[in-house]
Amino acid sequence: MQLTAQQLKEFDEQGFLFLPNCFSEEEIGALRAEAEKIYRQDRVEVWRETSGAPRTAFAAHTYNEAFRLLGAHPRLVRPVEQLFGEGVYMHQFKINAKAPFDGEVWQWHQDYGTWARDDGMPEARAMNIAVFLDEVMPINGPLFLIPGSHRQGVFAAGHDKLTTSYPLWTLDKETVTRLCAEAEAATGHGIVAPTGKPGSVLMFHGNLVHASPPNITPYPRKIVYLTLCAVSNHITKFTRPEWIAHRDFAPIVPVEDDALIAYARARTTGATPGAGLSAIFAAVGVVLLAVIAITLLVTQAQALLPEVMVGNTFRPIQMVVTSTVWLFSFAALIVLWRRKPRSVLDIWLMVVVCAWLFDMALGAVLNNARFDLGWYAGRIYGLLAATFILSVLLLETRTLYSRLVHAAETARAAAESRAQQLRESQDELRRVNETLEQRVRARAQALAATEQRHRNLVGLMQEAIWVHSEGKIVFANPAAVRFFSASRVEDLIGRTSIGWVHPDDRELVAQNGQHTWRTGDPWTIRYRMIRSDGEVIWLLETGGMVERDADGRPWRFQGILVDVTEGEQARSRLESAERSQRESLQGALAIPWSETIDPDTGFERFTYIGPQALEVFGYTPEELMSESTHFSRIVHPDDRGRVDVALARSEDTGIWDETYRVIRRDGEVRWIQSFGRRISNPDEVPERWHGVAVDVTAARAGTDLLGARDASAERDA
Repeated sequence: MQLTAQQLKEFDEQGFLFLPNCFSEEEIGALRAEAEKIYRQDRVEVWRETSGAPRTAFAAHTYNEAFRLLGAHPRLVRPVEQLFGEGVYMHQFKINAKAPFDGEVWQWHQDYGTWARDDGMPEARAMNIAVFLDEVMPINGPLFLIPGSHRQGVFAAGHDKLTTSYPLWTLDKETVTRLCAEAEAATGHGIVAPTGKPGSVLMFHGNLVHASPPNITPYPRKIVYLTLCAVSNHITKFTRPEWIAHRDFAPIVPVEDDALIAYARARTTGATPGAGLSAIFAAVGVVLLAVIAITLLVTQAQALLPEVMVGNTFRPIQMVVTSTVWLFSFAALIVLWRRKPRSVLDIWLMVVVCAWLFDMALGAVLNNARFDLGWYAGRIYGLLAATFILSVLLLETRTLYSRLVHAAETARAAAESRAQQLRESQDELRRVNETLEQRVRARAQALAATEQRHRNLVGLMQEAIWVHSEGKIVFANPAAVRFFSASRVEDLIGRTSIGWVHPDDRELVAQNGQHTWRTGDPWTIRYRMIRSDGEVIWLLETGGMVERDADGRPWRFQGILVDVTEGEQARSRLESAERSQRESLQGALAIPWSETIDPDTGFERFTYIGPQALEVFGYTPEELMSESTHFSRIVHPDDRGRVDVALARSEDTGIWDETYRVIRRDGEVRWIQSFGRRISNPDEVPERWHGVAVDVTAARAGTDLLGARDASAERDA
């Protein structure tokens, strides 16, 4: 089968070509039945959906006769050879099921993208030919094609290994949307979905963007895909199994056009290809026996036969015999003519029967005696007809042998080319191996030096470093030996790290460890440890996951331990002093307070106000701490400016000391003397302040009274 100029133009513009009714129902029926048998087999080549329904069967042409014939069928091979201008080989063969209800999606993709990335195919000189085994309808998951998308080359793609059981290099939504818009503007159709009866053929370019939706109908949709590649464009990488990306680059030698129909008919009668040899030998034997019997009849029992000729003249019975033979031959011609589809053998039989009919007509029907004009005309015609038929058969045989020789030469040239490429690849591989070995040696030396520097650095660090796996220590530096009051590093290896933790802190450490083992998150935690000599110290541990196991679960962790005992003890003494101070002020009209200030945002928050606040201010401590600005609002309006200046000054000095008036809830004005100090480190955020506010109203009143008396005395004087 050859493509017309119009079909070639359509393929170049659209990227695909749909050819309905290329195979008969008899041929497709045989293929469909064999496909169902293959889907029921437990083979590595048969992939299934997550539901268990068949998804695709690879390389069926290598283990099934029907699909072997289809893979070399001239109706599929010849058009691709015409497009590429050379022989083609089978790169991939698959039968996609798209099972009823369970047939899953095939995402938007380009086939050549996969062939190039996974198989190292040099160019897009390969294409798919799809043969419909079932009727493909708009509802049962047809193939979606974007016309003209093959003209834009290979697009960036992501390797989708999760959506279905088959990993695929897929395109993103933005690319597909743009291509559909461009196709609709150019052709009026953004997406086309070829549909048709079983036996239809769809051929499309390797770069054509396509997909197919799920099949949620009860109607099956089986399609056979042949991926035919130009021999000169064979793959160069072998990362996928051979039954997915084939490595036999010999050009396909097409079978006879009627090979598949012969297989189907042999299958229908219960015979198999090759089983006809016994029938042929039986027929030859019967013919030989018939010839012997007839020979004996005409030589030994001639008297039993009617006379058909007297002298050189035919008797009337000759006409009866000749007419009977002619009518039977004509009936045979009618039977051959009505037989469809006709094989090549059927056509040749029709040619021979026609020649035989004309031979009998000229040699017997149109003559009355031996050696008359009709008799000679029949003999001459028979000679010419036999010569013509034999000459055509010889030419056909010569053509077949020429094709066989050409295929053999092409295969030999391809084999030599592969051998040369293999030799070149081996040389290149040796050079690459030598380079890699040099790089590996240099890398190993660099890693060894780096590891030694790392060990030296770890050994010099004052902080303890350990690595633990499955709850046991597998590495510790010398500083860890000092932390644990051990004799040597070996005393720590293999021991559980939880064993040194103070009993009161083990639950906290265990919960932290369980979270880390589950999530792999880094951690920072403070806890107490009991050294080997019995001393209790405080540790700040910071660490994280450094390795996962084969299943991806967190497996090995590294931690850094810092001794913070002095800091914890100082914090404990400070908290004790604060408690003592608060307790000592409980009975006086002095209000202890604590406050935090964020220097970046200026946000202030009281963390503690003594219970005396209710008597002094008329507000509970909770009311004053509920809002950061609540306390500043009770300051007397005439004193707020002076208080703000004092606050700003305290930020620089770290000391707060100011006397001011406040207005109680009931409106009474009281004088407050407030003292405070910043107790946090300079770089600590937020800042922490502690102080005390004392009610000095009575003392202030006495001072004001003395001042008033002095002023009166001066006036009197």
